[in-house]
Amino acid sequence: DSVEKAKVMGITTKLCRVISEKVAHSSARTAALHAAIDMVMKNPQTSIGSLDFRHMYLQTERASEIASGCAQLHKATLLAPHWGSTGLGVNVVEGAEMILGLLYENSASYDPLEKSVGGKLLQLCLMMNTDSKLIELLLDDSVPESSVEPEDQDPMHIDGVDDNQLGLVVRKVSKGELFYQCYVDRIDTFLLENIRECAMPLMSKVTTSPIVLRVILSLIDRLRSKKGKDHSRKFISSLLS
Repeated sequence: DSVEKAKVMGITTKLCRVISEKVAHSSARTAALHAAIDMVMKNPQTSIGSLDFRHMYLQTERASEIASGCAQLHKATLLAPHWGSTGLGVNVVEGAEMILGLLYENSASYDPLEKSVGGKLLQLCLMMNTDSKLIELLLDDSVPESSVEPEDQDPMHIDGVDDNQLGLVVRKVSKGELFYQCYVDRIDTFLLENIRECAMPLMSKVTTSPIVLRVILSLIDRLRSKKGKDHSRKFISSLLS
């Protein structure tokens, strides 16, 4: 199913490019095409800027369609000229970083369907040179309220009793780790594909940030599988350089 969706998106993107190239020879048609895209980007029903990213407020079907449409326009180089109409920043990079921030603040409370759509929105953001913002969010070690990692809860825990008083160690999960857990597959894939750019900022924090070690171990595990074999040499050379 995902393969078929990728094929359809590829065909649609090529169609967008063909249309763009055909109308480029006619100023009137070019103006009409861009006016139509601008109208879509401003319309509250179809604009990515109109989405509410909060849990229970994210309209998943509409958000999924908007994410797919924006991805196709971006691949056809038709999104950037109209991004200002979304109300999210002055350009696609700034807007994508704003969307990343909204996903970051809300994803931990998402249900499975919302996380699936959030993954599509994250993928759209990662298409727009937001690697530095992504790493900044992953490295955020601030701890939200009620962020005890389930597998780290001690079986001897007694409700109503502070674990610290019993000498038990309960690890708090940082915001960066929660975000990583929500989208581990997409983030790992992006990091492997862009490891030369991402290796240095990650490795500079390897001794001080628990999330970095977790990410690197996840990437190594992925490289051992068929999914990551094409990136093995680049990954190793980037870490050693």
